[in-house]
Amino acid sequence: MVKLRLYQFLLKTGAFRSKEDIIEAIYSEKIKINNKPIKNPNFRIDPKRKNVYYNGKIIRPKRRVYFILNKPKGMSCQKNENNSVYDLIEKIDLDEEIKNSLFVVGRLDINTSGLIVITNDGSLATRILDPDKKIKKAYLVNIDKNINESDIDKLRNGVTIDLDNKKYKTKPTKIKLIKDKELIITISEGKKRQIRKMFNSLSYEVIELKRISIGNLELEQLKESEIKEVTKEEIYEKIFK
Repeated sequence: MVKLRLYQFLLKTGAFRSKEDIIEAIYSEKIKINNKPIKNPNFRIDPKRKNVYYNGKIIRPKRRVYFILNKPKGMSCQKNENNSVYDLIEKIDLDEEIKNSLFVVGRLDINTSGLIVITNDGSLATRILDPDKKIKKAYLVNIDKNINESDIDKLRNGVTIDLDNKKYKTKPTKIKLIKDKELIITISEGKKRQIRKMFNSLSYEVIELKRISIGNLELEQLKESEIKEVTKEEIYEKIFK
């Protein structure tokens, strides 16, 4: 028996555009279980055993869908922000409630481009983001000056970066030199701004950063800002096998 927090369940239904809308509906007593208003967003329910009502109508999670996107540099992965990937999601030919249930898995910062996964499958998101899974992510990196073999070895073996006001030693990585200022780096962890900080620790500045793969799921020929629907089987086979 898997229980969800009420707000998590409501996010999956696509009936709301944001978590804020969900909280407002809960506190306004528009959400009921067994004809009883539930005013606690963290109230745990078993969706298979309880019906949830919104404004008197039963609501249920939407069918699961999966997309990949080539995110452009300068675009946010946050909802309700200007120039967000959610503006691109809005253009997908889907039922509005399914679009509302979609979210980004493994967000990239504004200045980073490349591959992101978009879905409404919370189980998939949990598996991708689980550090114990050690999902490999490859990035194409352009830096401000030529890099030497000594520094490449340091990156491979792990360098010390500042993380939440503490010193952190990065785990070993794979490095492939493409040109003197261009590399592919593959990491199995995902600390905030990790790659930029790794190069900064050795006095290099990252000029361009692009994620090109997650596991064996690759960006391939996907054009910038292009969204492609993929199957659940393709996602699971390429990321987890």
